[in-house]
Amino acid sequence: MTHPPHTASHHAVAAVERYKMLMDLMKYHQTIIWGSFTAFALTHSIFLGVFARFVMDGTLSASDKPHWGVVGAALMGLIFWLPWYVTYQRSNYYFIFRLEQAKRAEPEGLNVLKGSMERLTEYGEVFIDETRYKLPLMVGLLKTRHAIPMFINGFFAIYAFFLLSQIPFVKAWLRQTF
Repeated sequence: MTHPPHTASHHAVAAVERYKMLMDLMKYHQTIIWGSFTAFALTHSIFLGVFARFVMDGTLSASDKPHWGVVGAALMGLIFWLPWYVTYQRSNYYFIFRLEQAKRAEPEGLNVLKGSMERLTEYGEVFIDETRYKLPLMVGLLKTRHAIPMFINGFFAIYAFFLLSQIPFVKAWLRQTF
């Protein structure tokens, strides 16, 4: 059995197909990131909403004793937080890995992921055909890869605060202060 000769056009077609496949994988991982983020954010928001009134009653009550319902709910929130954080981090690293693979496989001159896009992402500004594209100030200051973990860790901070608020001396201080 003879194999067809490998020509430059055959290699070019194979390179474009590899690039398309990597772009599809990158989009898939991005979908996973946002789907799981949305599901966890909704779950945590509902959980906090249901238990917020309960927490306020337990935290600011006249007793210095811990309110075990608040302690249990805060621990449950921290336990729910962990898979959210891990799922986001893992999915984000997979996305970044596929993005880097796609950048390396991008055909010369295409400039979709490399070149201008890299400069816009890194520096917040790029010129294309003498037209300036600049990210708004706040968008440039806080990149998505930092904002989402901050949001997720904000829930950790809320749960940790509720848990710590049940330590008797912290509870007494909160009652005096508020």
